[in-house]
Amino acid sequence: MVADFARLGRLLGGRQWVAERETVEFEDVECIAETPVAIRVDIDGEKYWIPQSQVHDDSEVWRLGQKGKLVITRWIAEQKNLV
Repeated sequence: MVADFARLGRLLGGRQWVAERETVEFEDVECIAETPVAIRVDIDGEKYWIPQSQVHDDSEVWRLGQKGKLVITRWIAEQKNLV
């Protein structure tokens, strides 16, 4: 159910805004938790909460259990000191 709400928000336009923003990519990322509005990811052994609204459509990681490439806005990457 949680993933359904997150996906619905992305389908209803939250993602269009992200698609128009500069993005940053991270490889070998795992989603270890999720809520209706955010995912918790492991990037190089560090854990971060990332708002679903900041995850780009090209991301392979956007829900619990997924592993692969995470694509997020540069803004959130800067806020989390990832870049």
